[in-house]
Amino acid sequence: MRAKDPKVSLACGLLTAKLAGEDGKPEGKSGTVESIVAETNVVIEITETNGVTRAHGDKAAYSAANETLVLSGADPMVELGAQHVQMWSPYITIDLKNGMVNAKGPVRTKIPAGVMSKMSPGASNLKPGGTQSGLAEEHADILSDDFQFISGSGLAVWRGNVRVRDPKLAVTCELLTGTQTPESGALQSMVAETNVVIQITETNGMTTARGDKAVYSAQDETLVLSGKDPMLESASTHLQMWSPYITMGLKKKTLNAKPPVRTRIPPGAFGQPGEGGFNLKPGGPPPEEPRK
Repeated sequence: MRAKDPKVSLACGLLTAKLAGEDGKPEGKSGTVESIVAETNVVIEITETNGVTRAHGDKAAYSAANETLVLSGADPMVELGAQHVQMWSPYITIDLKNGMVNAKGPVRTKIPAGVMSKMSPGASNLKPGGTQSGLAEEHADILSDDFQFISGSGLAVWRGNVRVRDPKLAVTCELLTGTQTPESGALQSMVAETNVVIQITETNGMTTARGDKAVYSAQDETLVLSGKDPMLESASTHLQMWSPYITMGLKKKTLNAKPPVRTRIPPGAFGQPGEGGFNLKPGGPPPEEPRK
């Protein structure tokens, strides 16, 4: 079964439509479509001025009353061409009137890297003189229990058991909020909340950041950790840090922490006094050899 008009094309194995009846309907409403149910190998393409939205699933139900399209069945998928977003979920609702998409878990979304590439190596290389070793992959996968997207504002919200999967970056939290750039669809800002863990894999080790909240700002390319006991650990510099407010400057590779600050560094980082003790006198003779 195939149906097509200038803006919508539909293919499926079974199509059922309910039309408005004669009785009790305002003039001009009789014969209009109240609902449509498409089943078996459903493919829907909606052409918009800025791109094409594609939907696949076992079943698609359209309601004219609230202007929604609900996809369900085995592995429904929606691709928002204009926003460069793909999502897979057993239950996806598209609010056609308000430009909103809701997906119920388990949800998998794929988005342009954007923020993720800014946080990847060598953005996190805090070692003086470190060089950038490359960017993250073009796209990032995000798993969650729930996903909501508002196309007009570019606001994306992931809730429940959120996991960002990327070859060089991993983020886990309970709530992740991001906003898209209109041009590329990449996230230009990101706020992760509740049990936040960020792991950045580098060629010389891994950087791990933990906290109640992590905020990335594209304007100055900073990542700020805050909340209860934020902690940063860099394997490449062998540095551990605890502070209520830690700011990572990803562009200039800087690190700032507000008091009270606790740091842990490797033994011997300040040098070793040796058996003769420190020689504190400038130009003084070296300590005597211990007697045998």
